[in-house]
Amino acid sequence: MDCSLVELECFSWSSKVLGMKMIATHKLTEVEGGVENTLILEVPGCLSFILWPLIRGKLANALEQENSGLKVYCEERC
Repeated sequence: MDCSLVELECFSWSSKVLGMKMIATHKLTEVEGGVENTLILEVPGCLSFILWPLIRGKLANALEQENSGLKVYCEERC
């Protein structure tokens, strides 16, 4: 498979969960045989520190689904 990373190198999105703002940034890096996706998740504010133990599992599951969806989306366009 020949996928070339030309235009898009990173993108971000934000959302609110339980009143906490989350900012996710995907950094795409071309590697031999494909593209590597590095996800950086920011949850600013003191409320995030308090609620982190309650949402950590759900957030990890959501991120796995998001990365799987991004992988399928990108592979379909190569």
